[in-house]
Amino acid sequence: MIELLRQMFAEPEAQADAYAWAAALLGHWAIGAALAVLAMAAARPAAAAAAVSLAYGLLWEGGQLLLAGASPWDSALDWTAVTLGATAAAATWQHRRRLAAAAIAAVVAILTAGVGRRR
Repeated sequence: MIELLRQMFAEPEAQADAYAWAAALLGHWAIGAALAVLAMAAARPAAAAAAVSLAYGLLWEGGQLLLAGASPWDSALDWTAVTLGATAAAATWQHRRRLAAAAIAAVVAILTAGVGRRR
């Protein structure tokens, strides 16, 4: 697993076909949701989601920008998907249905626009 993470960090890529792009976007969304659930064991939901967003953006995407030559747009999109996943998880945990629905609707809108551009 460590080798996979090292390879993913060192070789950022922007997926060209719609299927791979959608899978990567939803994968980032799931990473944000999962990390937020783990962080909620130690912090309140809103703080956990904010911490996940900040840490992921700075450590992973920021590191890729500085060390691996990642595209700023790809990094911003990945960070946005992680943040929306963390927000949806925290909102669901707190029974804030409208916020959870808004976070999910936002990722669906991004998914629809992105897949449409790759067809």
